Amino acid sequence: MSWADSEFQDASFGDDRLRQRAIRVCERLAEHPSESIPVACCGRAEVEAAYRFFSNDKVTAARVLGPHHDASLRRLAAHPVVLCVQDTTELDYTGKQTAGLGPLNYAATNGLYLHVTTALTPQRQALGIVAQEFFVHDRACFGQATKKAIGYYARPIDEKESGRWLRAFESLCEIAGLVPETRLICLCDCEADIYELLATAAKQAADQPRVEYVIRSQFDRTGEGSLRAFVQQQPVLGEIDFQVTPTRVWFAKRCGWRRSASRRPRARKAGPAASARQPSSSRKAGRPRVRRPWSGCC
Repeated sequence: MSWADSEFQDASFGDDRLRQRAIRVCERLAEHPSESIPVACCGRAEVEAAYRFFSNDKVTAARVLGPHHDASLRRLAAHPVVLCVQDTTELDYTGKQTAGLGPLNYAATNGLYLHVTTALTPQRQALGIVAQEFFVHDRACFGQATKKAIGYYARPIDEKESGRWLRAFESLCEIAGLVPETRLICLCDCEADIYELLATAAKQAADQPRVEYVIRSQFDRTGEGSLRAFVQQQPVLGEIDFQVTPTRVWFAKRCGWRRSASRRPRARKAGPAASARQPSSSRKAGRPRVRRPWSGCC
């Protein structure tokens, strides 16, 4: 039995032929993850069968991901510690005649966003996707100036795009109860530095399985003084070295994949090529008290 057979053995599409096609399509795309469907499939017949599969009304995201989610939970239960990494990626459909899209980071681009929580072992072995959410930028709320003008930042967290980080964390709290012997650690970028998320994490019952978290700080929150000043006073637990890509290389890559010529960043003037750096980062920990922010702040 292949990995795809095992993953979709409990899938229910109302037709076993669709289950078999799901297995075949996943195998082909896994063999060529960076290729398009016509390139990944073997021949015209497989390509047409794949497109018929995706256009079938019985094939929904919930029915495809349902068995994968269940299989992922079984894999989580087999490990003592699991890292649950949240992040958001762009699905760029600029130039495509597709309904229901919105602007991406540039107004001239069109697409949607996918917020995914991926489970990994500390040894970086992928265990599966445990939560995901699609969302589209509202053109009426595009840009910081517009958001300030319409009072977007004063809205409840459920009405803001940043609520996706909180909803994913709440999903992990539910999963923690299903795998009580596994220690779940949620890892997030600075966009998840949201008071409501921190408050939800603090309210977890002490006698129930908890989800721990590591969030890169965005705001110098106040409580018993400055948060960053508090961290600076803590003892160093360890250090880690990492490689930093030269700025010129990163900038060139970013300009290269943007298809929007009207909003493409200007290329920098020629100059000496920047060299890669290998800085060191210190690790510190403590238990600060964080004060609730005033209304309209994160």
